[in-house]
Amino acid sequence: MLNRPNKPMVLPVIGESMQISRNRIIKIAFFAGLVCFLLYLRALSCDFVNYDDPDYVLENPAIRLIDGEFLAWAFTTPYMGWLMPLTWISFAVDYHFWGLNPLGFHLTNIILHSINTALVVLIADSLLRRSQVSRDDEWQESHLYPAMLLLAGFLWGIHPLRVESV
Repeated sequence: MLNRPNKPMVLPVIGESMQISRNRIIKIAFFAGLVCFLLYLRALSCDFVNYDDPDYVLENPAIRLIDGEFLAWAFTTPYMGWLMPLTWISFAVDYHFWGLNPLGFHLTNIILHSINTALVVLIADSLLRRSQVSRDDEWQESHLYPAMLLLAGFLWGIHPLRVESV
């Protein structure tokens, strides 16, 4: 028969005894986003690609004017088989400020992708804090925890499959 302690095991409440500070997590997220941003900077000198840019940007009259009709179109009309209102709004704002200069479109997408990379780190932290293994204070204190957060961010941000969004 197993010897079990008389006390029931009590798990800490989320955020109660977590050793790694929120400030440090934010710094890790910012670092992952910054690395992503710096790695994609070379895209600023690139032109539009001849894949979907002609259909989505260059020959798309809908993004030329931001008004109520455009917003209704963006939120209700599939274009090229996709309903993607935030993408259309981003393209329209880019067109408003940059015209058809690809630098502006690339800059916006690099910034958005870098922010998303930082958000992936924050989501990974949230998921790990809720997992059973991360309730161990030694895990939180180890160098492995921040490394796992960076790995999650880097896999999202700089993996070759992610270059489409930039």
